[in-house]
Amino acid sequence: MERAARDQICKSVADYLLSCVVFGLRGGFQNIGVPFPGAEWTLGWNAQGIDLDDAKIGFIGMGAIGLETARRIRQLSNTCELVYHIPKGIRCRFKDGTYRMTHTSIADLYSTCDVIIPMVPLTPHTTKLVDYSAFSMMKKSAVFINMARGKVVDTDDMYRAMTEGLVRHAILDTTDPEPLPK
Repeated sequence: MERAARDQICKSVADYLLSCVVFGLRGGFQNIGVPFPGAEWTLGWNAQGIDLDDAKIGFIGMGAIGLETARRIRQLSNTCELVYHIPKGIRCRFKDGTYRMTHTSIADLYSTCDVIIPMVPLTPHTTKLVDYSAFSMMKKSAVFINMARGKVVDTDDMYRAMTEGLVRHAILDTTDPEPLPK
């Protein structure tokens, strides 16, 4: 029973994450609040952004939810490039090549991926793992989705990076502090 419940949670979170990936890649956030039909709405709005088939998605950490998300992405796209990095001090039973994923350095993941997804537990090695330096390496078109604990991301550094336009979007499943100050 416990295993079945964990599997359902993994599937549910993977679906949520997959929807964030696709919505972020396609630039869906720019269209929130655009009236339909209206003067600002055009038929091309949903063709903008990056197609999943052409995207490079990077996972930092690779646990059950990451694996399930990669499986679901692979069901939708055979050409989407999937990479991962396991930070120091994080155990991993993931086998390189599963769902055609390849291991890469953290610098390569930050600098080449269209979507960056931390999915690591909070440890002394992962606290503030994603800081201003990390955001500075990311592509300006990158979508950052934090699925790890809030403290894995340096909130002040993320805010600075967002105000400077260093990344396109930050989608936050968790934050530090929670809730964020207004």
